[in-house]
Amino acid sequence: MADKLLMFKIELRSVLLGMKNGATLKQLHAEYELRMQCRIPFRELGFGNVVELIEQLPDVAYLDNSTGELRVFAVPDESTGHIARMVASQKVCSRMTGIDQRVMMTKQPQCYCGGK
Repeated sequence: MADKLLMFKIELRSVLLGMKNGATLKQLHAEYELRMQCRIPFRELGFGNVVELIEQLPDVAYLDNSTGELRVFAVPDESTGHIARMVASQKVCSRMTGIDQRVMMTKQPQCYCGGK
């Protein structure tokens, strides 16, 4: 069980580090499942829900409700601090330029399955 918890901590931190503004619980569930190809194993780790699990991992993540919406944020460690700094310094694109919008609107989906 200790090995599984350690592995989960690594996975959780890696999922959250790339999310500059943290994640809602719904976003966390979706992103974790997308990256790890399984659901968050809170029951297998002995917890009733994800919030209880995260509350017991203050060295990995923390919960914040200051905006009125519960969000989960990563707590970087020595080996991931540089990643957290890079993510924090990324600019957020608030809108696409006119050219970007026209290109996105005219692109047709491609089918690679040999069909029409």
